[in-house]
Amino acid sequence: MSSPRRDRGHIHKEDTIGTIVDPVDHVATNFQGKRRLKNSKSAKESLERISKPLQRELVVKSLTVDHLRPLVELAYWSSFVEVRRDAAAAFATLSMNSQNLDVLSRAGVLGAVLGFLRPAEGEGAATGRPDGACARDALVALGYMVKRDDIKVRLCAAPGGLASAQALLRARAVGLRRAALAVVDHLAESPDITHVIMLENGILKNLFLQINHPHEILRRDACRIIRTISRVGKDPVKMYDEGIILFAINSLDYAIHAHQSKMKQKLDLNPDDPAFISFERLTVLEYLCALAAAPANRAPLAAAPRAAAALKGCLQAAALPAQHRLLAARALESLLGDPAAHAPLLREGLLGAVLQLAFNDVYPRLAAGPGEAAAAAQEKNSASASALRGAGGGGGGRGGDP
Repeated sequence: MSSPRRDRGHIHKEDTIGTIVDPVDHVATNFQGKRRLKNSKSAKESLERISKPLQRELVVKSLTVDHLRPLVELAYWSSFVEVRRDAAAAFATLSMNSQNLDVLSRAGVLGAVLGFLRPAEGEGAATGRPDGACARDALVALGYMVKRDDIKVRLCAAPGGLASAQALLRARAVGLRRAALAVVDHLAESPDITHVIMLENGILKNLFLQINHPHEILRRDACRIIRTISRVGKDPVKMYDEGIILFAINSLDYAIHAHQSKMKQKLDLNPDDPAFISFERLTVLEYLCALAAAPANRAPLAAAPRAAAALKGCLQAAALPAQHRLLAARALESLLGDPAAHAPLLREGLLGAVLQLAFNDVYPRLAAGPGEAAAAAQEKNSASASALRGAGGGGGGRGGDP
């Protein structure tokens, strides 16, 4: 049986059945006069191998202390800025994985991170400040690491540990301030460990300095931390600071006047709208309520300059949201628990504001829960009706007397 006719440089239809021609071989055919055809089996295997997605088998090893020792040594002893930046970035990346926190704690990363918050030799000799990029990554790593209670204890016990983070709360860069606030935010979650130490190191005062910052996110972060400290603080006596109180009252007065001017421009808006609830006012009022809850703070707080005037302004400001007026009333109620605080409050004329509020249903309506509010209103109406009926009956009896 004769083989099919094969002309030079031509491939007939019968030759391509069941075969795949390699384009490279076909080009070689035109120039060399030769062609090489792969059989169907090898071509099919080649296509299957090429069409499979790329897979790479990686051996993932768990992080150990030995892996981190060279990096920790560089962080401790290197004075080159680029090396310190790379080490700080590595610590920040590793700390984002919660499974690495135990290894980072045992490897001595806490001391290396605290070293990044201080200026190294030749790094900030002229300004006395650490490198910005290095300090930011170090604060990010520290913010993740202080989620562990043992690291919180070691940070509070480390010489200059909290002071280094506190100093960066006054940094010029907003990124550094936010990173420092993240560290303080995690510390505020454990009042048993860090609450007193935070107050003694002046961190609360630095937090109040942030609530008037033009950066909105920075203000909200600071307000949230202050409110957390005010709620969970176990020793309100140590929260008392005359400088903080004066600054808080000034901020409260400014916020009240700004809110009233805004409401005068837009009279059709509801003051209880959530858009008008200022986090700065809530922060200051909750702080004053926390201070007034301690009996030892009531007399000095009532006698503080313009403290009673600020509470009176909150009670009489009808344009303020009802929630803010309720907090002011609660602070005033706590202050009146001390007889020594009555005189400065009366001199400020708070009696008229209290009487005005007594005939307003804002306080009982907000003090009760959602279900209790309706029940209180119904009970109030029933009591009023009974009193009217009793007054009418009593009046007729008295009219018949001689």
